[in-house]
Amino acid sequence: MNIVYLNRSKEAGFSIAKVFKPVIKLVRQEQTVEIYNMPHFGAAPHKILKNLLFVLKLRRKDAIFHVTGDIHYILLALIGCKVVLTIHDIATLKNAKNKLDYFLKWLLWFYLPIKLANHVVCISHKTKLEVLSVVKKKAISVVHNSVDSGFSRMAEDKKNFTPVILHIGTGWNKNLTRVIQALKDTQCNLRIIGRLNAEQLGLLNSSGIFYSNDYNLTDEQIIVEYEKCNLVSFPSLFEGFGMPIIEAQAVGRAVLTSNIDPLREVGGNSVHYVNPESVKSIKEGFKALLSDNVYKESIIKKGFVNVERFSVTKIADQYIEIYQKIKI
Repeated sequence: MNIVYLNRSKEAGFSIAKVFKPVIKLVRQEQTVEIYNMPHFGAAPHKILKNLLFVLKLRRKDAIFHVTGDIHYILLALIGCKVVLTIHDIATLKNAKNKLDYFLKWLLWFYLPIKLANHVVCISHKTKLEVLSVVKKKAISVVHNSVDSGFSRMAEDKKNFTPVILHIGTGWNKNLTRVIQALKDTQCNLRIIGRLNAEQLGLLNSSGIFYSNDYNLTDEQIIVEYEKCNLVSFPSLFEGFGMPIIEAQAVGRAVLTSNIDPLREVGGNSVHYVNPESVKSIKEGFKALLSDNVYKESIIKKGFVNVERFSVTKIADQYIEIYQKIKI
């Protein structure tokens, strides 16, 4: 089979491409693979048109096209071709500014692409339910994201007397403000990955928390961040999946995360759950993980078992099975 992966523009970030990178590596061992990134970033009409024209030139009947996410509308340029569409979430609809904006995004990002795709893949059961609530589709399934084999078991540095709490992401949904409030008066090093805004910086500087910050890290640098921390803070308000959970578990770090879907789906019984809207709940969660080593070690052991569900071999095999069905 010839599999053509179509990714959004590099300007949009590497999160989706990063998720598919290890999967594509395994698929390439059995199939012919091509990868293209859209030349234009954003949803302005002229940029959408230029991306559609770019994809039109790639059309052919002897390949299976896999749109990896975010740029769903490009299926309009693939009518008559065999296409798999992966949907990560419906945040595009949730962020609509008004009724007209909602309708256009529903039409171009969901209704038409979903109807045109041979098969739709959602990265969690929550996302699948949300997709089906806005567009009906029979050929739809769940394939979780995989954890890169580069994330491997690493012993915790017991000489680190000041615990390092790694917080991934600074967007609104990452709940950093409540994390800062919860950690006030806690002896720790809050290590934040992501660009901080003025409000977040002001809150950090007035909290008395020792913190450090970095952003635009390579995949290799991110792995090192997990290895150097003692636990991972991920009490998100909204996620399509929750990669930090399985990345942390693969390395051997306990995770504090939100008692919401799809984080419950990803974390199972192997994480410490908190109410993401309660500073008190988050504070008590950190206290439990920082003060009780026996409990923390039990969470870590469960994490090693849980992360096996997301091995890249299992996920790649599921995608290959879908490709095979479409090929017939």
